[in-house]
Amino acid sequence: MACECGPTPTTIERGKPASQTSSSTSSELIILRARPIYATFVDSELYPSTPALNMSLMTFSRHTVKQLKFVLPGGLLTYYFDSWNVLLRILNGQAGEGRWSRLSARLSIFSAAITVSSFLYVLALPLVRGEQPNYRSWRQSGVLSTVIPVMTVSIVAGWSLLVYTLGQWSSLGYLEGIIAATALYALAFGLLGLIPAPRVRRQ
Repeated sequence: MACECGPTPTTIERGKPASQTSSSTSSELIILRARPIYATFVDSELYPSTPALNMSLMTFSRHTVKQLKFVLPGGLLTYYFDSWNVLLRILNGQAGEGRWSRLSARLSIFSAAITVSSFLYVLALPLVRGEQPNYRSWRQSGVLSTVIPVMTVSIVAGWSLLVYTLGQWSSLGYLEGIIAATALYALAFGLLGLIPAPRVRRQ
């Protein structure tokens, strides 16, 4: 009398040894059990929306929020003080203060242009040199040890000249000129920070 408990008996196909049939059944069971794992692996390869992409999206979101902390206040204060139009009026001589005001405005814009150019060059350095530079040890880098000090000096000089220009040759005065100049630089650096940095594998 056959016992009904226990595993379901395996049907042995005619012409095949019992060991081969048992082995094939075991292989099928292993494949069926491993199928969810394999499917997950295939999905992660074809659709990399699993941990790597989620982590990159989280990093991108945090970076965007961090930059918006500069963009939003800088943009609102720039709009409130009308800083850019005030600077353009001084630059065009509409303020009626002579050539010194125009010279100061030009120097401040020239320093800002050096800052932006240096920043974009540092940002594009992996594409220019074909390798990912080590920004932490920039003092040991032949290029970064030159570009970063130039960019730092241009930031300080440009901001100082902008404060002097707005404070001396506009109705803002020095206190509001400091706020307006800081807002303009915060807006500019916030927007520059939103530019994605290229990645090159280190050799």
